Amino acid sequence: MSSKNGMKQVKDLSTAEGLTRFLRSKDIVVQQLIEISNGLLDDEYSSVLPNKVDFIFELLVDRLNDFKGNFKDFKLNYEIWLLFIKNWSNFSEEVVSQRNKIFKLLKISDIVEFVLKEIANDDNTKIGDRVKLLDSIMQMCDLVLSQLYLTITVEQGLNILQNYVRIIHQNTFNFQNVSRWTITINKMYNVSVSDKRITQKFTNEFSSRCLFGILRIISDNKIDETSKRILESIILETVLNKDNISFFKINVKTFLSILATETDTESSMLYLYKLAVWRINDVNVLQEVFILISDKFPTILTTLMSYLLALNRTLSKDFLSQLIEKCFISTDSNNYKLVSQILELNLELGVRFADKIFDLFILDGKNLDLNIFFEISSKVINCFARMRELEKLYEIWLGLIPINYNLFANDKFISLVSRETTSFSDSQLLNLLNITLLPKLSIETDRQQEEEEKENDNGSGDLKYKVDQCLIALITIVQSLFNSNQQRVNYLKPALFAALSSEIDLYSYSHKTILSFWRLKYLILCLYNDDDFEELNIEELGSKVTESWLESVSQGKDRNQYIYFTLFRLRELSEISISPQLIDDFIKYISDNRDDIELLKISFDRWLVFFNLFFSRDQIRQIVKIVLEDVNKKNINQAKEELWNQSFENEYIYEQHQIVQECIDQLIEIIAERKEPLLSYLELARKIPTQCFNRFDKIKLLNILYELSTKVGQPEIILKSLSIILNLLSQPTFKSNIESDIHKIYKLIEIAEESNNDFILNTILDIFTNIWKHNLNQHSDKLNEEWISNLLQNLTEFFNKFEVNRMEAKLPPEYLVCFVILTNIPSDKKGINREQLSNLSSNFAKSALSSLTTLVSNYNENEIVASSMSWLLRSLYEIDVDINNKQLFVEMKVIVRDVGKVTRSPTVKSHLFLLLCKLLDSTITESLYLMSLYVVLKTENLGADITFTDLDRGIENYLKKLDFDVFMDSLSSLLASFSEIEQNFDIYVSLLSIFLKNIHFFKAKDVNTRSQKLLTSALSTVSTYHDKLMAQDDDQDSKAILIVLNMLKSVLVDINWALTQYSFELIMSLVTKTIYSLQANLQIPNSTAIYVLSTQVVSNALLFHRFRLSGRHHLITSTFVPLMECLFIKNNKKVFNESMNSNKGAIFKSIDCATSFQRILSNLCEPPNNLQNNSAQLNSSSSLIKKSLRKHLPVLLINYVNFQSKYKMDNKIREEVANGITVIFDVLSQDELIVISASLDFAGRTYFRNLYDDYKKFGKWRDD
Repeated sequence: MSSKNGMKQVKDLSTAEGLTRFLRSKDIVVQQLIEISNGLLDDEYSSVLPNKVDFIFELLVDRLNDFKGNFKDFKLNYEIWLLFIKNWSNFSEEVVSQRNKIFKLLKISDIVEFVLKEIANDDNTKIGDRVKLLDSIMQMCDLVLSQLYLTITVEQGLNILQNYVRIIHQNTFNFQNVSRWTITINKMYNVSVSDKRITQKFTNEFSSRCLFGILRIISDNKIDETSKRILESIILETVLNKDNISFFKINVKTFLSILATETDTESSMLYLYKLAVWRINDVNVLQEVFILISDKFPTILTTLMSYLLALNRTLSKDFLSQLIEKCFISTDSNNYKLVSQILELNLELGVRFADKIFDLFILDGKNLDLNIFFEISSKVINCFARMRELEKLYEIWLGLIPINYNLFANDKFISLVSRETTSFSDSQLLNLLNITLLPKLSIETDRQQEEEEKENDNGSGDLKYKVDQCLIALITIVQSLFNSNQQRVNYLKPALFAALSSEIDLYSYSHKTILSFWRLKYLILCLYNDDDFEELNIEELGSKVTESWLESVSQGKDRNQYIYFTLFRLRELSEISISPQLIDDFIKYISDNRDDIELLKISFDRWLVFFNLFFSRDQIRQIVKIVLEDVNKKNINQAKEELWNQSFENEYIYEQHQIVQECIDQLIEIIAERKEPLLSYLELARKIPTQCFNRFDKIKLLNILYELSTKVGQPEIILKSLSIILNLLSQPTFKSNIESDIHKIYKLIEIAEESNNDFILNTILDIFTNIWKHNLNQHSDKLNEEWISNLLQNLTEFFNKFEVNRMEAKLPPEYLVCFVILTNIPSDKKGINREQLSNLSSNFAKSALSSLTTLVSNYNENEIVASSMSWLLRSLYEIDVDINNKQLFVEMKVIVRDVGKVTRSPTVKSHLFLLLCKLLDSTITESLYLMSLYVVLKTENLGADITFTDLDRGIENYLKKLDFDVFMDSLSSLLASFSEIEQNFDIYVSLLSIFLKNIHFFKAKDVNTRSQKLLTSALSTVSTYHDKLMAQDDDQDSKAILIVLNMLKSVLVDINWALTQYSFELIMSLVTKTIYSLQANLQIPNSTAIYVLSTQVVSNALLFHRFRLSGRHHLITSTFVPLMECLFIKNNKKVFNESMNSNKGAIFKSIDCATSFQRILSNLCEPPNNLQNNSAQLNSSSSLIKKSLRKHLPVLLINYVNFQSKYKMDNKIREEVANGITVIFDVLSQDELIVISASLDFAGRTYFRNLYDDYKKFGKWRDD
């Protein structure tokens, strides 16, 4: 044998004695031992060593047991463990006992513990390949554990687990390996604790050494799902052991002390608490642990709370109080979220801590997030309302206004309080108005308070705040009345009219107080109708308001919008005069505040009619100009665009002739000058209804938009301009450039082709379609008749002269225009010269064929060439060609052959298929050829628009040409091919669906029997291959079963004449199979869609074929019971995980599925209305059907009760299903209810009794 690399040359290796002496030598290195031992086991040495397997095994045991001598590091070479495994496997069955006896000498537990510790502590210098070492030692352990029982102490088990978890955290391993290793580690850990009682000391030790490592690798996604489940189970059986929950709090304290020395620990803590919530039923323990965690991890409290809330258990007030107190330490956003959660759980805490919550907002100052502020404020206010403490709320709120007016007198905050103010009683509101608020609103009170303050030398600030607070409160109350009943509004009228008539020394107050004063008056005026003001002198009130306005003008005081709005409202109520000076002053006010978008929104929304009636055209022009003008401020421009959209989407604006005309005039001017933002202005023009444009404006705008489309190179601008042209041309002018000159259309088409934008091209073609149809509709007019005739003549001449051989890849625009004409010919062909039309059609077809020939001869894989070929093929399919022109059809077939040879384009192929469907004869040979081609093209994964539109349409139109015999033979061939299908099952099912969809064309007595047989055969075939229908290939995504279910729905309605009892039962059987497949595999794609479609099939069966169910009770129960069972949750842990991961795809979480089931229950139990005629007869159809139903409805009800006791059901799902169960109770008699009760166990009878009691209270119809 040749010497090995790195091995010392030893002369006596050729003898057994030399070999054994060298292997036992203390100077041997590990690589020499491995190579010589492998050589011995592989019989590479000439010397004979009879007991070589025993010898090498004893030698390995001895060397591996050395922890301090020369052989200490042998254990860290992965090849030594491969040798160990190889040697172990070489022991024959006769000497296994000898092997086991030697193995007992090996300190295997200590060795594994040592190796894992060394790998975990390795700095990449000592161990060459940690992956191979770890994998080899795990293989060894797994091998040994499968055959022998090991002794592993608890301490060793913890060390092994701890170091393994450290290794996984430090490295990134293949998940497949990790899964195997974790299974082995779990076996060893279980051995260490199998006969040990879980004590507090042990769980504490586990928490300090292993828990963080496990949680860290789980939360960091370092392991696969199998490993995750294993490690979770270790935690659940140790730290969260149900028999030792009392230890958990102590374990958490230990765990928290460990986390204090680590980094990135929040995710681990969250995961532990998530497991605890699922495992522990004692809410008190969870609350105590929550408080412990909250001290160390304040930033994760909201997430922890979401886990706790998932339990749907009541949390103690003390616990929530402790939590909310912690939130007042800082203004962190997480604290706000926690406060929000707590307020939803306990109303009393919202009232109790309202002061502190609002103080927290004030403390936050400018950093406050207003969205959070309004969200939490809304909940606080709601707490007061539901606790009937609104008076206290007003007391707190009004005290906060002086502290931070902008925050607590904000319009949105006022709206929040106003919304809840409706829960006040009438008397409470009246007392609040008369006793607390109204006395502050008088000049006498002003003076009295002023005198008192002068005497006390307090200044006048306090008074102003009090008046301000009262005004805000009054505004809030009045706003609430807009959502109250009329009785309350009338009850409070005297008090509110007193506020309306009140006067204060306005100009001694701040601007915001004056604004609130006029806002209050305006709101009160809007609250009541004309008739309500009979007892008030509106004219006198108007004079006073006018005087106040004049005084503010003369003194140069700041005005606000509400004084104008008050005067405008008074003018609506009475014939008070509105001076031009007032209107000019209002326009000046609007102009000075043009950046106040909210002001513009209110003005242009509320006062449109007023402007139109009382403003001059020049004044309207100024207002519209302010609204439409662009401002070079980004934030204002965004708000401005919102204003534009709101204003132009308000349908009332288009009833105000002067305003809308001014908008049109200014928009035309803006668009002509191409002012920015041009796209936004174009959108506004698009929103204006065509009817608002006079003919002159329409022609002007059409010409401007055409110029814009041809001279601005931006696709967005072009498309928007064209869409407006399309809208305007819904009513023609016949005078605009684009309508009168066909070359304008050609120009636009060329621009669209240059931009390669299909949306633009399609819009242009729609524009021309409109122009063409309008001219046809007005063909009696001489000018229109000439336009049509000239266009047809010019196009015919173009095709006669067009040199096809010089054609470029892109098609001339005349082709597209001609295609539009030929596909939009009225059936009576009125207004068109038939000879001209025939010539144009023939010339177009010939030119199209010649163009295709040219493109084929110069073909290259170019997108433009493929697009042109595709378009020409499709146009030849769409246009109506003279069927007597045999030569043309021959040429078409030739070009189809030539194109098919050169193209690879899926679009070209699909349109080639369309043309073939038009050209091929109605024979069985051609039919089978087309079907094969259909399958091939769909298999090539064409785009969805091609797969489900063109190909289906082509084959469907071809089938309509077939006679009955060819149709049936083709369908039979398709069914016969199902046995050979291995993939793409959905394509064949789709083809079958098209066949069955068109079978109704052959409804006649002489073919009905054959149709019935073939339909039965089709349904039987589908049933036979049901498993393939449910295939879950990524490519198929369960599309086949969805196609089949839609097909069955159609069969039950459209071709019910071809159904027999047997074929009907096949359909019901298919539905049942489908539902059982869903039950067996919850991961089926589109499971909710499959379920809903299944219920729709059953619904159609009940609605159209109820007579077929007579005496077929098993069909009802076998279908409805599995449908019902799908709505139940059968695995508690799965439910928890589903709720945490918000997996909305599951059937048992789908409201749509529950609603669908409830609907078919109703269909089952409530016969159609036409069957309820003659209900006065003793044996009406309705009573007979209900009698037959009673034979199987008890079975459904018994199953429902049993499922409720065995499984869980989502609350929302239960509510939906309960509506269907109510209908069952309507049908059953008392005797049948007794039978059902007797069939149930004790728990079932209890639930059934409660269910029936609920039905009698809430579900049963009562005449009262």
